[in-house]
Amino acid sequence: MMHELNSFLKRDELTSEVFDSQNKIKQNISQKLIHYIYRNFIVEKEHLWQQAYEKNGTGSHRERKDFIFNQIVRKFLPSKNREDAFISFKKDIKDLLLKSGALELKTAIKTEITHVSIKKIFGYKNIEWSLGNDVSVLIGKNGCGNQRY
Repeated sequence: MMHELNSFLKRDELTSEVFDSQNKIKQNISQKLIHYIYRNFIVEKEHLWQQAYEKNGTGSHRERKDFIFNQIVRKFLPSKNREDAFISFKKDIKDLLLKSGALELKTAIKTEITHVSIKKIFGYKNIEWSLGNDVSVLIGKNGCGNQRY
């Protein structure tokens, strides 16, 4: 899954800010996946785990193994031929990725500001500021790599 995540996050303009953002997203998605797996594979299936644990007697090892695989693992990781369950699982993982900050890496739209005019700032001051090609104004959510050193 992390290999697919790396492919999804890959950018041509890999600056240190983008690289740092990618690492934060990977750390966030890892934490969210751990919680997702714990909740959906362990907690919500606790009764099935208990049933598997209670199997005993001759041949119980194989019976327990088959029960765990067929009743727990296959339902947690749906195959593509169980389309509704597969789509739901895929949506859950996509939501985790988006909540982890993947939207922050969307491609920026370039807007060019060539002149700033402020009339009567503080009630009396007018400011005119022509911006040349050597001026960059970066706007973004705080902590998203919009700082320059």
